[in-house]
Amino acid sequence: MGLSAEKSVLRLRVLELRDNMESSDVEARSPKITESIIALPEFAKAETIACYVNKGSEVQTRPLIRKALAAQKKVLVPITKKDDPELVFSEIPSLYELSPGPFGIMEPNPSERKPRDVSRSDMVVVPGIVWDVYGQRIGWGRGYYDRVLKKLWKETPSIGLAFDLQLVGEIPREQFDLPVKILVTESRVIRYSA
Repeated sequence: MGLSAEKSVLRLRVLELRDNMESSDVEARSPKITESIIALPEFAKAETIACYVNKGSEVQTRPLIRKALAAQKKVLVPITKKDDPELVFSEIPSLYELSPGPFGIMEPNPSERKPRDVSRSDMVVVPGIVWDVYGQRIGWGRGYYDRVLKKLWKETPSIGLAFDLQLVGEIPREQFDLPVKILVTESRVIRYSA
């Protein structure tokens, strides 16, 4: 089995586990993750935070976005295009300016978009389906966040969010895969050395 096939099997297995969580379980675990993130020194220092807007059974990010905005931080969220593998990030003043994008993910309304350079962010919150103990991730396979991670300064904290059940021992790695620097779950914060 090739790397791509191994990743697909892992993605499907962990996605099924995550999707089978009760919504009340997602709602109970997500605040623990949010509290751990806002306790990080990286969050305290960050003036601009890039963060995805959760969909479905993902770790809920709206509370984190609200807390960042309440702390007078600039928040950038991604805009996707089905035919373009590059994410564009837009600054948002609140969650009220969002509407469903091409993949059903909430993103800034076209009339409200304020594009910003994600590489200038002080912290980037990264989604994923499967994570391992080395900071590697498997997403949806489109490479959106692999491209984002390549654009960041070496010092920029990239932070993955996951439930404990999304963590595996090791993910098959390809040469272009980049790890995050920190992974936050409901039970722990894992820091990876560079």
